[in-house]
Amino acid sequence: ANSIEQCNNVSTPRFPRNPSLETNGTNYTMDGHGFDYAINWDTEKLLGWIMEIEDGKYQKYNRELTDGFVEEEIQGKDIDKLSEQDLKSFGLTNVGDRKGLY
Repeated sequence: ANSIEQCNNVSTPRFPRNPSLETNGTNYTMDGHGFDYAINWDTEKLLGWIMEIEDGKYQKYNRELTDGFVEEEIQGKDIDKLSEQDLKSFGLTNVGDRKGLY
């Protein structure tokens, strides 16, 4: 399957299961595995994946996301629990970027 959503058969919430989110034009996880693998990611691996989405589109939020994810101990197992409001609180100020990631 090409997306985490297809691997997990879950439709909501979409973060980070949006089919438009690609890393290097390949798949939706850095190692080519599905959601079951992504839930084992630590904070660093999750942030690394986000920073690679759409050729680094979210790198402008690296400091804010890193600070927020580390403080709140966000890991791969938490990605399906994050809301758009959570993303805003972690520094994603642009509504288009939040909607794109969520």
